[in-house]
Amino acid sequence: MGKSLFNFMLVCVVSIGIVLTPQAFAGNNNLAGIKVNKAQFNKKHNRLDVKGRVGNDSSGDEVTLWDADLNTMLASGVTKKDKFKFKYALSEGDIVPCRIEVRVAGESSSRKVKRAPQDCGQYQVTITGLVTDSPIPFATVTVTLNGNTYTTVADENGAFSLDILTVSLDELVTIESSATDAETGDPINFVNMAGTFSKLLSDPEANVTNVTTASYILAVEANGGVAPNNIEELTAAETSIDASTLLELAAVIKLVVDDPRFELPDGFDSLIDFVANDSAVESFIEDVAAIDPQALENTQSEILNDTSLVAGFTVDEIPARYYVIAAAEPGYMARSGAALEFDGSTGTGQYLSFAGWNGQAINQTYSWAVVGGRLELNYDSPQAVALLTSHIEDLTDDQSKIDAYYAGGGVHDNIVYESSEVQRKYTRVVDGNLVDMISTEVKTVLHTPPFELVDGSMLELEVDKLDISTSNQSFRSSLDIQNIPFTTSCLTGEVCALGNWGGVFHYAAGTRVYDDYIYPTSSYGELLTFNNDTSVSGAISGESASWNIDSEGKLIIDYADGTVQTLQIIDNIGLEYGVFSIFENGGERYADYNLWVRGDSQFSLSGSYLTPSASNRYWNGEINSWIPGGFDANGVRLPSNRFGWKFDGAGGLDNYWVDQNRDYDGDGNNDLGLIVTATHGWEVDAGIARLDRFSFARRYWFPVASTDIDGQRVFYVIEREARDYGQGWKTFIPARMNIQREIDEFTDWDYIEQVDAQ
Repeated sequence: MGKSLFNFMLVCVVSIGIVLTPQAFAGNNNLAGIKVNKAQFNKKHNRLDVKGRVGNDSSGDEVTLWDADLNTMLASGVTKKDKFKFKYALSEGDIVPCRIEVRVAGESSSRKVKRAPQDCGQYQVTITGLVTDSPIPFATVTVTLNGNTYTTVADENGAFSLDILTVSLDELVTIESSATDAETGDPINFVNMAGTFSKLLSDPEANVTNVTTASYILAVEANGGVAPNNIEELTAAETSIDASTLLELAAVIKLVVDDPRFELPDGFDSLIDFVANDSAVESFIEDVAAIDPQALENTQSEILNDTSLVAGFTVDEIPARYYVIAAAEPGYMARSGAALEFDGSTGTGQYLSFAGWNGQAINQTYSWAVVGGRLELNYDSPQAVALLTSHIEDLTDDQSKIDAYYAGGGVHDNIVYESSEVQRKYTRVVDGNLVDMISTEVKTVLHTPPFELVDGSMLELEVDKLDISTSNQSFRSSLDIQNIPFTTSCLTGEVCALGNWGGVFHYAAGTRVYDDYIYPTSSYGELLTFNNDTSVSGAISGESASWNIDSEGKLIIDYADGTVQTLQIIDNIGLEYGVFSIFENGGERYADYNLWVRGDSQFSLSGSYLTPSASNRYWNGEINSWIPGGFDANGVRLPSNRFGWKFDGAGGLDNYWVDQNRDYDGDGNNDLGLIVTATHGWEVDAGIARLDRFSFARRYWFPVASTDIDGQRVFYVIEREARDYGQGWKTFIPARMNIQREIDEFTDWDYIEQVDAQ
């Protein structure tokens, strides 16, 4: 550490929020029909001796023995005449129940276990770990649980070991540390929300670090500003943690603690309070950049190379599948994802994804290995993905080619190039309860076919560019995913497959308007109807298929061309479901993660519904609002996240959008301008709304459902846009799910420009 290790006094406190599992079997205590005469722990033989009788001769009836507090079944047998008896042998390490319960024929009776040890009914785990940013020696580590305090002192390397007890595997374990820098007087406090006690049983190592502190802060932020109280809240919060933000925040903490050039900003007496303050952190980062522009980046690299700070990978932890699901803004559902599949016996796997903008299925095979704690993938035959850019610098470092590009006037639209990944290296930064935070290094070959410049000349880039980039991602192990099943019974609380859904379907989206590219038959948004006769049809495509639900609750769609789509729900917020689909046809496979919404056949788009509820409100398109960073520290939607519509109910329609790239007042700076475009109007035909944005552009809305979220009206549509540039109507935006939310108009504009659509 940059500051003396011995200038810190550290006290760690572990707090556990108890979440007792409700008993699924209500039972009646000591019914006349069942009597437990004996319930005793036999220490010598490490067993439970239980016997009793029922009120009548029920010989042959099933009788079960349960831990009454944990609601877990221990043994089963049958009654003999009107009696029952258990001699239940416990294995080494098994918990001795404090109370047992006997169940027969829908009745039950419970009794306290005599001679049970003092720690009966409790799970035990030995927590080991480091208190470290760099190791902090001789830290005091304390666990307070159910009124009992367990304390130990870390050794000279900051390592500690501590036995703790609990009565529930579902309890959340949070480790807090407090320290003071004797040189500066700065208080330094770290946190590790280690997850459930069950997770600690399987992996009892729990370091308390800058990384775990950053993870905790972001989980609290994602959970509405309060610490998650149970595993459901914690896993939901994890889906909204952006891995890049986490790593940056961890680096900020490390700079404050480690680097003598930086200290806790004035006005803060807690490191936790500081890093939880977005504006203070942003200001600190600006100050760091002014002193050392590379400090933050270098510190992040230090963290990634410190095995005591990052979780890393081991071969035996690699699951059959990792779901690569993007982080989402709190309160929103992610809309993109992929899958990494692993065969542990052969060291091979497949990367399955989908490029939605051009309908391209992605399936890349690779060999994999864990090297130095990093997961490395090397692609066998890199697949070229077509992409667009308007920046020649993205494609070549040859200055003569760059000069020739600008001398020729550039291109009319974009440069089409091919991107082929050849290798990925993953560093697991955080091993979460549901979401693992991953730092990714990608090696990509960029190949650009010859292309025409504005002056009519052709430009050829003879040398492919090798691009090495880093990014951060969120992984979910198939071992941790809790599948939300589809059903056909349609009972309350179930996800009923029958009826209407907004989702994705396998069909052809037509010809693209701006380059005559024909979209392949692939995965596009669709308004679907699942019928009782196991048929499913799409309103946009006109295509039909058959469907069924397998034993795991996954929805299977069989298409006429032989394609099989297997869907599983892995996320849910309100009406929204995060659905992961694998498409297979023979040896061809690809995957798509997308937003699905259960349809409401009673919902329709009409002037009375679409007219704003107040004169200062409009419908904002939310298709990109799920991307983290679209809101400021106060939760206010950024101008770049505003694009929407205002209906007058009589066919009139204004399109709102934001211009941040124009100097309206001539002062040399870009201003913030609201553009209000009076469109060519809108109409509803056969339940489908058509928005004539321009004379050559028509946007179609297929209504799915409506709801209310945080007091704001929200509706869901499958949306597509077609354009006619003189060659007939062609696809401009392939069908997709969009969300329209009624919000207040933003009034803080530098300039408002009202224009008529052309």
